[in-house]
Amino acid sequence: MDRDDLVYLAKVAEEAERYEEMVDFMCLLAESKKDLTVEERNLLSVAFKNVIGMKRASQRIVSSMRQKLLQSQDPQIQTKLKVIGVFYSKLITEFEAYKDRVMSLLACLIPATENTEALTWYHKMKADYYRYAWEFCLDNEDTQPLWNVHHTVLLGSRDNGSLFCSLPFELNSIILSFLPMLMYRSYYFKKCAWENYKIARKIAKEHLMTTHPITLGLALNYTVFWYEVMKDWKKANRVQKKAYDAALSDLDTLTEDSYKDASLILQLLRDGCVLYTPEEGEDQDKC
Repeated sequence: MDRDDLVYLAKVAEEAERYEEMVDFMCLLAESKKDLTVEERNLLSVAFKNVIGMKRASQRIVSSMRQKLLQSQDPQIQTKLKVIGVFYSKLITEFEAYKDRVMSLLACLIPATENTEALTWYHKMKADYYRYAWEFCLDNEDTQPLWNVHHTVLLGSRDNGSLFCSLPFELNSIILSFLPMLMYRSYYFKKCAWENYKIARKIAKEHLMTTHPITLGLALNYTVFWYEVMKDWKKANRVQKKAYDAALSDLDTLTEDSYKDASLILQLLRDGCVLYTPEEGEDQDKC
């Protein structure tokens, strides 16, 4: 099948809500091309987002059930926890299969393009899926690496970046299988998400307008990262407010094509500036 056929089949699958098949069609397309058009990138995003979205929804429900069980006085708590653990492992396996497909595609797409808009989008997507992987860590109460001596070598510093994030996907996967011996998986996924958000933001700052939908979407997701993953409401609020104010001052640069998408994200950014600000009298250090 040629590119047009795969795009059409992906659209048919989307209309029929057959998202797993939509993923298959878009993967075939991405694997056969060195770069994707805006429409093709959006179709790829929709396909994976819907499949992964269902996995994430299931994960949140099961995780909530586990937390309630841990706080209960149920005499069968150990048996039930074991059952939940088996089910949770199945969810993780299903999620990781799709996450690995995303990462494998991005490992091919990122070095094959010089389009800065596409590069920003790809790194944002990569960061998002590392953030989702963090969510699937059963115990994502973050701790420092178990072997602190390996911290800089394996994960890099704030200035030098991460060795893991720059490795080929296949080698990265092999190393990840041994990662529990060195550090908690939640720390690894958090670190890689942060690395890729940082790369995407750098490219966007240098090459994209502040009102570009990709720039705004990146700011929105980066805010979620700081609020939900890093537990830092102050940083989340700063990121969101800075992006909103910058875009607001450049509204005259919006094109007719991007106005609808940009306006929607700007509304979400504005709402978030209220959401991520503690109410008066609240313990701000613990927000």
